[in-house]
Amino acid sequence: MIAPPDWVTNEDSWHKTCRRVVARCNDYLEGRMGLIEMARELCKFAFWLRCQDDADFVFFRAVESETDHLPVGRFREGWAADSLALKDEEVRKVEEFYRKDAVEAATRLINRFKGKS
Repeated sequence: MIAPPDWVTNEDSWHKTCRRVVARCNDYLEGRMGLIEMARELCKFAFWLRCQDDADFVFFRAVESETDHLPVGRFREGWAADSLALKDEEVRKVEEFYRKDAVEAATRLINRFKGKS
C-alpha cells in the first residue's frame, strides 16, 4: 500500500476513496455503470482526493457538466416514460461520443489509484 500525501489526516478514508475510484472505473469498463453516472461519482472523489486539476478527472468533470440535465441512476425516479425515452436517446449519444476517451481515462485512473488502496 502506498503512503498517502502529506495533507491527508485520515489515511483510512483516503485509501477508501482511492478504492472507490478504482471500483467505479471498473464498474464502467465492465458495463455495470454508465459513463454519466460514473462521471458524477468521480467528480466527488476528485474533490476528496484534491485531484480536481488532474486531466482525467477534468475530463469526467466536463462530461458531468455537459450532462447534468440527464436523468441517470436514481435520478430517473419520477420521470414520465415518454420523457425518459427522449432523454435515454440523448444519454446513448453522449456515451457513444465519449466512449473511447472515457475508457482511456478510466483505465489511467485505475492504474494510478489501484496501488494506493
